[in-house]
Amino acid sequence: MSDFPDQPEFWLLGVLNENLLPLNEVPFSFQIRVPITSVERAPKVKDFVFVAQLSNELARINSMLHINHVEIESEYLTLVGDPRQSVVFGKQTALPEVKVLLPERPDEIRLVCLDGDVVNKIEISVRAKWRTTFGEVPSAIREVAIAYSPKSVSSESELVESINVGLRRSFAEDDMVVTGAISKGLTPHSAVAANLARWLVAREIVEIRGAGSFWVQTVDLDLREVSDLDLKARTFTPAVIDGSGLAEAAAKLDRAEARHQFILADCVNRLNKVGITPLLSNSVDLAIKRGAKLRLFEIKSATPENFNSQFEKGLIQASRYKWEFESKFNPVLASLIIESPSQNMDIADEYFEFAEYTNIGLLIWDEAKEWPERVSNFDPWA
Repeated sequence: MSDFPDQPEFWLLGVLNENLLPLNEVPFSFQIRVPITSVERAPKVKDFVFVAQLSNELARINSMLHINHVEIESEYLTLVGDPRQSVVFGKQTALPEVKVLLPERPDEIRLVCLDGDVVNKIEISVRAKWRTTFGEVPSAIREVAIAYSPKSVSSESELVESINVGLRRSFAEDDMVVTGAISKGLTPHSAVAANLARWLVAREIVEIRGAGSFWVQTVDLDLREVSDLDLKARTFTPAVIDGSGLAEAAAKLDRAEARHQFILADCVNRLNKVGITPLLSNSVDLAIKRGAKLRLFEIKSATPENFNSQFEKGLIQASRYKWEFESKFNPVLASLIIESPSQNMDIADEYFEFAEYTNIGLLIWDEAKEWPERVSNFDPWA
């Protein structure tokens, strides 16, 4: 059981009969009955269940069920998937380490709770997506991208080419996960390489030494409701630690990602509490809408050392998103939510004046304060 009762857990359900597997249909709709005798305890709403098809000594992950209803009867446990967040992966790589968790008797169906190591292996197998400001790619591909990225480059196009070489050497074209927004006019390898290059520069893992020709990525304009998976911070462990700074970069990445997701979750919870539905896209951290009116929020974690750079990057991103979304909404308001570099610190007026000059609202997130004062002027429709 998780040390944090409110956090979702991950489960594995093995089935022998392929007729019991979810189908790749739209809209997704699935429920399954599990014998009570085969479970030690029941999953809860918002948990995730990986459904695996068993054959001989192997198990293939077929789908992931995001539970929105659990019903316990006298002999059966019924699990129902949320059609908005459950997904069918189709035929996937067989995982021997998953099969050993399931019963040897072929006539049994057993539901087991998974630990973090097994979940990570499954996520790699099914190409589970991790979220960045610029889109989605699998964690295994991110690992290769960082390994092939120089510490500094003269232009982003140079970085894209370096990553592209690594991806082509390591993955087939079918392994690439490409969002529609970035795939136009590019091969799958090139699209993902360009996606990752912008992400690596934004996270300061790779430095651009001088002016260059930047590849401009289209902003994802498809807003969706925030899910539990969107709030999950991903971690990275480099495959090779050779003194090149990969380990340090990965640790820095993990800390920043975890802090960003903590701030995002805090703001999402606040919006839910006041009855406002939080939205996001593969580009935009947070958004709310009312009719044709849209308000976007770019979220930045910050420290005393990087506050200025985070402030400047946040304003640029918020301005770009505002400009792009004006093709779909009117009016579009945009704000930057940035972490206070120190608790209860007064932020100089110059920051607010410059943000106003760029027509971007500046909101300070201060963990030391209670809501509604935690984020200054967080009136969603101000």
